[in-house]
Amino acid sequence: MAPAGPGLWGGGDAYEHYMGRWSRLVARVFVDWVGAPAGARWIDIGCGTGILTTAVLDRCAPSRVLGVDSSPAFLEAARSQVLDPRAAFEPGDAQAIPAGDAAFDVAV
Repeated sequence: MAPAGPGLWGGGDAYEHYMGRWSRLVARVFVDWVGAPAGARWIDIGCGTGILTTAVLDRCAPSRVLGVDSSPAFLEAARSQVLDPRAAFEPGDAQAIPAGDAAFDVAV
């Protein structure tokens, strides 16, 4: 089998088609399991198309959520799908988080 290149995973539509439905199911259970208090400041590292960010917004009453991803296409998809003003999406990864120390209460 040939490795998956950017054509398959480089855009939000492809991710949604193959992974979106499963990610939504897992995201709900996962954020409930985290058990963060209402009003927490979240960072979603590797946010992809914003599925986990959406679950946090819907289920956890955060004060804000920053989604970080290295894929411009995924960030574009997340920004177009997640319109809640508590959410923002920025380029970066786990080694280059676009925020200062102690800026978040919960990291996922």
